[in-house]
This record gives sequence, C-alpha cells and structure tokens, in this order.
Amino acid sequence: ATFDMGAQGVDPEGPNHDPMARSDEGPVHRVSLDWFLVSKFELTQGQWRRLGGTSACAFPDGETLPVESVSWGESRDLLRRYGLDLPTEAQWEYAARAGSSAAWVTGFDREALADHANFADRESATRWGWPVREGAPRRSDPFGPTAPVDAQLSNRFGLYAVHGNVWEWCRDRFAAYDRPLRPANGLRRGGLGSSRVVRGGSFFDLPERMRFATRSDHMPDERLKFVGLRPVRAVE
Repeated sequence: ATFDMGAQGVDPEGPNHDPMARSDEGPVHRVSLDWFLVSKFELTQGQWRRLGGTSACAFPDGETLPVESVSWGESRDLLRRYGLDLPTEAQWEYAARAGSSAAWVTGFDREALADHANFADRESATRWGWPVREGAPRRSDPFGPTAPVDAQLSNRFGLYAVHGNVWEWCRDRFAAYDRPLRPANGLRRGGLGSSRVVRGGSFFDLPERMRFATRSDHMPDERLKFVGLRPVRAVE
C-alpha cells in the first residue's frame, strides 16, 4: 500500500493540497506500507470490557459508544494480548484517507461532514450548555458528546468515524516529518519527548481539527474523555 502522507498549502497542483494545512503536516511524502487489517469502528466500551479492560469512561451510556478516558499504555497492553495493536500514524492516515487527497471524506465540503462526523456543532453546544464555537458549521450532527461508533456514514474503505467522535491513539511518538519511517508499518523513528500521536479529532473539535492530515499529541499516561482507539493487526 503506497500513498502520499501529510498536507501542504503552497502548490495547488501538488499532492494533498489543502489551504488549511499546518506546518507540522508537511512536507507531503510518499509512504509504502505492508498490508494490515484495521477495525471498521473505534473500539467500543463493550468491547473494551470483554477484552478485559477496566473502564471509567466519562460518558458510560452504552455498549456501542467509543471507549475513552483510556491511556496509550493501557490501550496498547490490552490489545497486544490478542495480537492487535494501535496503528502507526502512517497506517492511520492511509486507512482514513482511503485514497483521498482532500481534507475530509467529503472532499472540502465541511457542511456535509454532519453525515460522517460527530463534531463541535451548534446543536450539541446548546444541548450540553457549551458556548457555540466560533466557526461552527451551520449543519449539526445529531449527537453529543460521543456517538455510537456505527451511527454515521463511513469512508470509502468502510471505516466509520475517521473524523470526530474521539481522537484515536497512534503508536508513534510525535515527531517531525523529516524523521525516517520504519519499513513495513511506517512507524516514525525518533521524536522529542514522550508524547504520543492522536489522530482524527473529537466531538469537541471543529472540522478544521478533524482533517485527514491533522496531528496532535498527548502524554501516554493521560486518560482523556475525548481520546479513544481503533485497533489494527498485521497481515502475516
């Protein structure tokens, strides 16, 4: 599997051009990955418990809501008991893009994201007593805070909630894109500090923070109500 990773806002004719691109999302670079399996859904609270995890979720309202408030370390330890793992940042972006070079599964149409993503919209702000975020799209998704993992439309690979709902832990330390990638799985070598990458945005983010190329990071022992996970497995 080969794809262009990252985004750039300079050359409209170049790969993954996105006027919203940030400096840490470039340069766009070609990545080759061995084939891997990836979960259609964010891991649910019910699945987490059945795998043996202990859950103290901030929004414990149902089996099909994404597990959240789980650390990078406990997530990875639990998955590896079953031959699973967290995706590398490269694996995550390849799976989320599903061949797209645009910003979102909807191309550059942020209003259409209400069909695909649970984000910080006007309706959820009203429902939960949050201030309406400046720049919130006019259309609202019907959820807030978290949504059932299969509640909205998928990307072209059949993966759900690659934008919004909860950020998803990745295996990598946060590192600049000039750092080399490990063959086969694309794990980025090096990185300053101990923070780990999260991808995809959450229910508390606007669309600009949920793009395919958006990167963020948290410390591996943090348990945050807007961070969950999506398992992967290597193909032997």
